[in-house]
Amino acid sequence: MNELSDAILVAQTRAGETRAFGELVARYENTARVVALRYAGHHHSAEDTVQQAFLTAFQQLETLRDPPRFGPWLMRIVQREAQHQRSVPTTTESDIPQLVRDDGELTDDMEQAVQLLDQLPEHERIVMTLHFLDGHSTPDIARMIDKPLGTVTKQLSRATQRIQALAQRQEQET
Repeated sequence: MNELSDAILVAQTRAGETRAFGELVARYENTARVVALRYAGHHHSAEDTVQQAFLTAFQQLETLRDPPRFGPWLMRIVQREAQHQRSVPTTTESDIPQLVRDDGELTDDMEQAVQLLDQLPEHERIVMTLHFLDGHSTPDIARMIDKPLGTVTKQLSRATQRIQALAQRQEQET
């Protein structure tokens, strides 16, 4: 079998041949998993890390200056992503007041939530609204506002912490 070099696969991917990137994924998936597991600590986080790393690599492939070094470049992305995921607390919908009932109607907490959201910096208010009210995923939000995924994740995390602190302060005042 005549295996294509990383440089050729990178060039083909840049030319729009997504099959070529699939070959890069197959080539480095196990190594990426091992590296992610070392940093992430457990299997599920490692899988998320690997997925995000390949997505980041695909999106940033044009920035790769030395295509034959795709593997080491990817492993640095995996390391950064794993370290980032360990440092950012997971944000869930239960972290903010419930705004919409299952039937789609607004809850009584809506007025409080609007007040809390209004106290956030604009960039955090936007990502919170897109994520929790509009239901967009973090990668979708990153694309929509043209910011790196890590930035959006950090903004969601900080905004959630602010909302929680503001809600607790309001409860204590009442």
